[in-house]
Amino acid sequence: MILGETRVRGSVIELILEDGEIIALPLREEFLNFSRGDNLSDETIDKLYFVMNIFIVKNAAFRLLARRDHSEAELKRKLTVKFTCSDAIQAALDQLKNESYLDDKRFAETYISQQISNSRNGQLKIKNKLREKGISPDIYESLLSEISPDTFKENLFLLIEKKSGNNDKNKLIRFLQGKGYYLFDIMEAIKKLNYPG
Repeated sequence: MILGETRVRGSVIELILEDGEIIALPLREEFLNFSRGDNLSDETIDKLYFVMNIFIVKNAAFRLLARRDHSEAELKRKLTVKFTCSDAIQAALDQLKNESYLDDKRFAETYISQQISNSRNGQLKIKNKLREKGISPDIYESLLSEISPDTFKENLFLLIEKKSGNNDKNKLIRFLQGKGYYLFDIMEAIKKLNYPG
């Protein structure tokens, strides 16, 4: 296939083939070496299409990461819904990890911090949510072990005090279990606070 023309638009170089088809690639020096009239082999065109697919997937991933941090598995699920080329998806994810845009440990640290300080969730709920997001148990167990048990107890006491107007102890226990606290800790906190009911 003969290359008709090349165009640079911002951070993209477009290779326009003789038949009008356009291959959009990231602006890199290796792609600037192509010039009008070059005869591109089928193998070269296949490689260029693969690079273009990675480029497109990576840009979609950047748009998702710009909104909020994602785990690798979570991002892969979202990209798989949108794109069919699993090799390009994996290659884009690998590049994002190598460039430190995607880091499961950093994601888990941020997520745990937010869950503890904003949502006041307990360990069980945090573990379940991180498992759903594809985070390795090694990562979240290690991070949770660094947090003082007193932090979770303080949050538990705050939640009980917040619900102190309700005299239904069973309802409170179900609520706190739903927030991810262990039954033993709940019963101990209720006893310490002399919760009615």
